[in-house]
Amino acid sequence: MMTPLPISEELSRYVRERIARFADEAPPPVVSRHAAAVARHGALPVLFEWTATVALTPDGRLVVLDDEGLRPVESEVFAAELSRAALGSAKRLYPPLAALVPPRPPNAPDCPDCDGSGRVPIPGASIVVGCRCAGLGWLDPPPRRIRGRLSALVAAWMNRSRREGRGREG
Repeated sequence: MMTPLPISEELSRYVRERIARFADEAPPPVVSRHAAAVARHGALPVLFEWTATVALTPDGRLVVLDDEGLRPVESEVFAAELSRAALGSAKRLYPPLAALVPPRPPNAPDCPDCDGSGRVPIPGASIVVGCRCAGLGWLDPPPRRIRGRLSALVAAWMNRSRREGRGREG
């Protein structure tokens, strides 16, 4: 299960206030689809996807609201991407929540889709869409590569085994 985001008491209070005022503040199509679930589960929608909505609880948990109710984000692999997308969306919808966006890691590459701007303009259209960086302008750092080290370890083991006469069938 995903670790809760570090949320201050001030931001927690802000999230509780947005939840309480959700039916009055959100656009009508969003209210009609989500108001009952927001009231029932006490979670603020921050990312709207095709099959589910990601919401933030006042204690910093990102949860999924869908037709089945509220459920935690369970996959740690999925959680990193989902967290980035949810926080990128949250900072646009609710600017004070930008404080939850982690600082950019020094080795995080610029997003190649938006050249680090966080937005992809569509030529000839008046809309701008988000991209895989979720509006942050950067992607998670690449995972540490172990392949080279692993290959070197295997090669060293094989060389040692040959020198010691192991590994030969005879």
